Amino acid sequence: MTKFNIALLTLIFAMSACNESTNIVNESIAVESSNIIVSKTQFESSGFKLGTIEKKQFDKAISCYGDIYLPNKNKTIVSSLMSGTVGKFNLMEGQKVKKGQVLFTVSNPELITMQEAFLIHNSELSYLEEESKRLHNLYEENIVTKKEVLSADAALRTAKAKFQAVKKKLTLYGINTNNISSENFVTRLPILAPQSGNLKEINVVRGDYLDQSTPAMLIEATTNLFAEFNVFEKDVPFIKKGQKIIFTSQTNPETMYHSEITLINQSLGENGMISILSEVTDKQTTDLLPGMKIKGNIKIESMISHALPEDAFVKIGDKSFILKLISENEENYSFEKIMLPTGELQDNYLQITKFEENSNEKYLVKGAYFLIN
Repeated sequence: MTKFNIALLTLIFAMSACNESTNIVNESIAVESSNIIVSKTQFESSGFKLGTIEKKQFDKAISCYGDIYLPNKNKTIVSSLMSGTVGKFNLMEGQKVKKGQVLFTVSNPELITMQEAFLIHNSELSYLEEESKRLHNLYEENIVTKKEVLSADAALRTAKAKFQAVKKKLTLYGINTNNISSENFVTRLPILAPQSGNLKEINVVRGDYLDQSTPAMLIEATTNLFAEFNVFEKDVPFIKKGQKIIFTSQTNPETMYHSEITLINQSLGENGMISILSEVTDKQTTDLLPGMKIKGNIKIESMISHALPEDAFVKIGDKSFILKLISENEENYSFEKIMLPTGELQDNYLQITKFEENSNEKYLVKGAYFLIN
């Protein structure tokens, strides 16, 4: 057999195989006039899905941009009521702390002096109380004068005042006076976290001399965050307190967060826009941080409209098309490509702005992209 004959036979076999492959495809998907025919075998293997037009709520909204905002009431400065030397601590900025947790300690000899005074005043108070009782009894028996009784009572009141003053001061410093004894003096003043939150700033290191009331740390409580948005002046008449906002963050654009407007600024900002403040209502959210950039939609109006899943539509140019089921038999589905006017997209559903309702009609809600050219 010549090389020419071998090449000719190879070409004939290739053309035959190509025609056979085309026939297989045509058996699965075919186009008859304006209709698209899909075999049920191909329909199931491709994961296509039928559905009906639904009624969904669509919200008319104003777009806005802003930041996550932490009000000053959520910030607490940590300082010491007593000057002293900062002791060892193992904290870092950004770390979470709990209310009442010991953040660091401060040492000062005055702390020992105060506890000494507490014990002395306590002892004197016990003596003067007994002495006052004794003199009152003697006075009733006319053994001592009234002047001696009054003098004892005055000394008792003075001792009580001194004792209570020292006790209150020690309590204010966070020292449990019930544990103070001549064998058990507190040598370091514990500085406790006044609230739970994140350590935003740490301004001291071990060995620093911390002056009284000098800011040592800053704690931010992120359990009650706000979202601050900027809107155009023309949109302000449509915005009211209590309106809901749905927003996303740049770092997590797939997650929807919610807030409610609490304050509308009455003056224009430097950028010519009005700022509005809204409280984040997702109280369990832990992935929002102050300063994050966010994008929101302020819900100003709601309506019920016909809709289909976004996957049911194929956009060609500026028009949207879907596939309507027109017939079905044991082997095939037959679809007609039709155009529908669409509106807003919300929660993965696309609004249909003009539609003649027919509850019996079905549409391809998944897979249209692969069938419409």
